[in-house]
Amino acid sequence: MGLAFGHNTPFGPYLYVSEKYTGKILKIAPDGTKSVFAKGLLEPVELYFGKGAVYANDMLVATEDGIVRIKKKDAPSVQIWPLSADVGSESFEFCFTIEAPKGIDSLVSFQLIYNGTDITDDVYETLLNYIVECTDHRIIVRIPDISLSSGIHRIQIIVKDVDGDEASAEVVYTVP
Repeated sequence: MGLAFGHNTPFGPYLYVSEKYTGKILKIAPDGTKSVFAKGLLEPVELYFGKGAVYANDMLVATEDGIVRIKKKDAPSVQIWPLSADVGSESFEFCFTIEAPKGIDSLVSFQLIYNGTDITDDVYETLLNYIVECTDHRIIVRIPDISLSSGIHRIQIIVKDVDGDEASAEVVYTVP
């Protein structure tokens, strides 16, 4: 049996439970109401929610057949690169993409969290200067020549749309 909480994912504030022998994934609401979320899977044993990049809006299910990807449609997504890694003391280009299938104008909140502190208000105007693409459904931001001091740097971007669908991506850079 696998368990995963959908909190802070496009799948909502539900508990998801895989039933290996029935091939189902149950969705349990905060009030205890149960419903079948997915069925017909071959022995689902583990559940995981993607945390950004290409799997940002996905539930990944480990089954007897391998990994099954269940994608939440119409939810926003966030991708950050470079991915978590030791970026070293050299400067690098920090980039992120926000996609909103319902339209960028459907987004109601944006947060940029650095080491646990919301710095959105401090960097908002600067971010606007580094938008390299802006369409009805996508924004791409590229910030060149980022240099980080020694230590661990955790960066998280969170967006939410008018329907309450939320997406986030997080990277951790370790600089020696």
